[in-house]
Amino acid sequence: MSNNKDLRGSRGLADINHLPLRTNMSCYCLAPSGLTLEAGDKNDVETAGATVDTVIDGLFYSATALADENVTLFRSEDDSVLQAADTTCYYVFTIDASDAVRLYKQVDGVAAYPAIPETGEAPFAVLKVVTVAVTFTPGTTDYDASGVTSTFTDVRNVPAAVV
Repeated sequence: MSNNKDLRGSRGLADINHLPLRTNMSCYCLAPSGLTLEAGDKNDVETAGATVDTVIDGLFYSATALADENVTLFRSEDDSVLQAADTTCYYVFTIDASDAVRLYKQVDGVAAYPAIPETGEAPFAVLKVVTVAVTFTPGTTDYDASGVTSTFTDVRNVPAAVV
């Protein structure tokens, strides 16, 4: 017989004191969004599905599909908007309860995803951009421009290691 006395009086997520763990459990995407570059305007993104379904701070949200979404950089780990030539950089797309999409950038050349807010936003896709002899600026440069290779990956949470 198990001893469940430790569970009595639990307040759910509020009882988890380790903030990264609580964030991982309370802000996430429920299904693949199919994020890709927008067919007509290649510096924009769109989703393949009808909605982007997430859990944000423990509550369910369903955002309308993204179409022709010009997502500019919200925050960079090194305050640089521009990705330098001949570098690899990792980005994270998030969405909040009001359907605002944000993009976070890691430092060029660092093989890790950038930090995102601990509450209020759910990651739903990551992006790897490799530049060869050109620079890249999210929301301005086409994701498939000459010398730019962009790889979009749907995620539930920010992966522990880059993909």
